[in-house]
Amino acid sequence: MLVGPVRNTVGMGKRNRERRAALERRVRDVIGTYLSARPGTSRRPDPGLATWVLVVAVENVAMRWTLDRP
Repeated sequence: MLVGPVRNTVGMGKRNRERRAALERRVRDVIGTYLSARPGTSRRPDPGLATWVLVVAVENVAMRWTLDRP
């Protein structure tokens, strides 16, 4: 049985994953809507694919920037 601060940390990890997933869904929805409404902004035929690529790329850049900081 986990006690004290350790138990709280475990719960926060799950909550952070849920919040991150919700944020990712919202960002994908906004970018997907933008790309669908303005087809000239992307040469990709599928706005959903372009949206996915953008979201994953930004996540990776943010993660690398965070992990590589001196």
